[in-house]
Amino acid sequence: MSPMHAEHSPDESVHGAPHGNVNVNRFTFSKDTLQWITAAICAAAVLAVIIVSYLLHDAYRDIQTQVWLKQDKEEEKFQKFVAGPYAQLAGELKANEILFDQCKEKRK
Repeated sequence: MSPMHAEHSPDESVHGAPHGNVNVNRFTFSKDTLQWITAAICAAAVLAVIIVSYLLHDAYRDIQTQVWLKQDKEEEKFQKFVAGPYAQLAGELKANEILFDQCKEKRK
């Protein structure tokens, strides 16, 4: 078997000149039905992975937003407690301390 020269390609898939680099680019598709089915299944699987990963990312963002909203509501409830009943209780406690100190001073 003798080497084929690029300038004498029978199907014109190889182009070249003497002493030049030869690049062979062939794109062929198989006519076999099993390979077509396999390729379609692989493409569907890749597409499914992309869609599911997007949906999981979107769901994660929704859950994170719900967590932030819940934390905000809890913080709001805490602030209302501090400003409302706790503030009243703290004021009453401070008043009792002052009265207790005054009573201690009077006993001396």
